[in-house]
Amino acid sequence: MIDPTEKALATIARVAKRAPEELRPELDLASDLEIGSAEALELLATLEDELDVEISELDAAKMRTVGCVLDFVRKARATA
Repeated sequence: MIDPTEKALATIARVAKRAPEELRPELDLASDLEIGSAEALELLATLEDELDVEISELDAAKMRTVGCVLDFVRKARATA
C-alpha cells in the first residue's frame, strides 16, 4: 500500500509538472510551482478522490505550500 503522503506528493508533482524529488515542504504552490487556480482545483479534487479525504474551502485556503498539503493529508488520514 502506498503511503498517503507519498501519493499526495506524487499528485502535487504531476499537477505542477515536476519530479517528486524536486519538491520541498517550503515551496509555495502558487509562486514557486506556478500552480494556478485551475490546477489548484485539479489538485484538490485529485487529492480528495485518490486519498478519500474531504477538503473544506477553509482547509484549501490554508494549503499554500507543499508542506501544508502533506500536513493536511497526514492529519486527515490519521482521523479517517
